[in-house]
Amino acid sequence: MKRILVIILIVVLAILLIKTLSQEDDWICVDNDWIKHGYPSAPKPTEPCGTIDSFEECIAAGFPVMESYPRQCRGAEGNLFVEEIYTEISGIVSLKGELFCPCFLVDDVEVWHDLMEGKPAVDVSDINNGDFVIAKGEFQENEQFWATIILKENAHE
Repeated sequence: MKRILVIILIVVLAILLIKTLSQEDDWICVDNDWIKHGYPSAPKPTEPCGTIDSFEECIAAGFPVMESYPRQCRGAEGNLFVEEIYTEISGIVSLKGELFCPCFLVDDVEVWHDLMEGKPAVDVSDINNGDFVIAKGEFQENEQFWATIILKENAHE
């Protein structure tokens, strides 16, 4: 009789342990959002779930924004995301292929299209001196303009 009671007690404890450790009644992260699964005893988690890969996702997940320029957001794992601020310049291309850099001038602004740290190169094979272009990118501290997009427009008169 004692043996049967011990077996029943072990089975009941095992069931309780499995129930406690399983995610049957818990909050589950699905598509960066907490979804109620079953009847969880704990309230909905306040910390973000899922992966954060950009400044915009960091803000959307509810992390605080540092009021610097450019603005910054630090995620749960300590990853720092910096807001990308783009400026647009336009004008006539000059000195393409004549400078000692992967760049050309647009109205006396040095527009770089390659060798920009952490940025992909921009294809300028169809752009020539005298073309009117619109370049989107950001100014650097050394007054260089690092382009992320360069659009060739119709001839500017």
